[in-house]
Amino acid sequence: ERVGFLYPASFDYAALIIGVVAAGGIAVPLSVHATTDELAHCLSVTGVKRLVLPETLRSEAFNDVCAGLSVTQLTIDALPSAVAPDAWPIRSEQGALIVFTSGTTGKPKGVVHTHGSWLSGVSHTMRTVFNATHDDTLYVIGDPGWITGQSYLIAAPLVQGMTTVIAEGSPLFPHAGRFSSIIERYKVTLFKAGSTFLKAVMTDPASTRDMAAFDMSSLRAGTFCAEPVSPAVQQFAMENICSHYINSYWAT
Repeated sequence: ERVGFLYPASFDYAALIIGVVAAGGIAVPLSVHATTDELAHCLSVTGVKRLVLPETLRSEAFNDVCAGLSVTQLTIDALPSAVAPDAWPIRSEQGALIVFTSGTTGKPKGVVHTHGSWLSGVSHTMRTVFNATHDDTLYVIGDPGWITGQSYLIAAPLVQGMTTVIAEGSPLFPHAGRFSSIIERYKVTLFKAGSTFLKAVMTDPASTRDMAAFDMSSLRAGTFCAEPVSPAVQQFAMENICSHYINSYWAT
């Protein structure tokens, strides 16, 4: 069964999507930033018949997109019955996720990620790129509807047995100090954020000041994701966030 998820980052989301994959289903994460036309395309080509989304996203336009689907509003109360009690033995080549590209160069393209190659791949990068251990805490600023969120916000740290920080809402609201305060509060050691995010902070003097008001010295490594990085953004990250801030460019 293919189950669509149209949901922002949250604990509920992570728990339920893990349950679907553990039960042998195929999860189809969708970005909350996608247009209704893009969502209709993604749902059509994947054959999703069940969609999980919060009530806040329900609208007349979304109701048209969701016509004919079984739509479930995700709540913490639904988790015990929704999450599989036991993991099923499956083949390594069985699909775990169908993740879509952003659609900036045409219609979004769905990419199938299997249990074996995808999970072992991201697990391998945690060891080789981050030198991660069970004592590390990873904080990823990424949409779980795209590959970075699925891979590094949820799957990679958990398969490594380490802590992942899931923060609801915007990392820049009410100000840019929110994301750096999270790093300080939870003593985050590994950090991942795209260059577009850091460029937004870098180009706004007030945001730069708000960010600098919190202690990020617990970080030992940071990395960009999902898009190429300019030398200016790379320098800003190394001088203001973490001296070992690397460019591990990869995509869906």
